[in-house]
Amino acid sequence: MKNTTHSHKQSDHATALELLQRIPADLPYPDWFRVAAALKNSGVEFEEFDLWSQTAPDKYDGTVAEQVWNDVAADLL
Repeated sequence: MKNTTHSHKQSDHATALELLQRIPADLPYPDWFRVAAALKNSGVEFEEFDLWSQTAPDKYDGTVAEQVWNDVAADLL
């Protein structure tokens, strides 16, 4: 039997990264947090979330980004 879970996660990951390019990173904190949760749940790595977050230099704080990422439950959504 074919393992569709793995291919489904790869598809989620690719879709998440594609959609992320359309979302500005300078969102209000609650929305930015939701993006972190959605990305993590889609299998996106922290580095990709962090790079996206850096596109809002006036709001970016690497320590906060990493803390939020680590605190988000991967199965939150």
